[in-house]
Amino acid sequence: MDTQVEREILAAHADRLNAGLRGPAAYPPMTPEQQHILAPLLRLAELLSEVLVLVEPSPTFVQKLGHELALAAARSQLSLLERYRKGIVVGVATVGSALSLVGLVLFYLFRQRDTAQGTRTT
Repeated sequence: MDTQVEREILAAHADRLNAGLRGPAAYPPMTPEQQHILAPLLRLAELLSEVLVLVEPSPTFVQKLGHELALAAARSQLSLLERYRKGIVVGVATVGSALSLVGLVLFYLFRQRDTAQGTRTT
């Protein structure tokens, strides 16, 4: 059987249960094969709908959750900015170290050249 069709049947059944229908009246139209395969799931869904109660969160909870999610998103953006800044600092430090090394090598080469020229002129 097609899983998309199964999903549609189960979704239609859930909608009918939420509308208050029970038993065979809650079953959407389906073939005997589909009913044979899906009947256990449909009965389980009906039993669960009788036991489980829909819970609406309080407006205070929803507002607090929204505020906390916004803060978490802001912290995430800050940490991204901090990582970017650290990357820049490390990059600048690396370039500075490389320039220092180049400066030391040039100093050593010029000093050797000056020493060699001073030895030749005397």
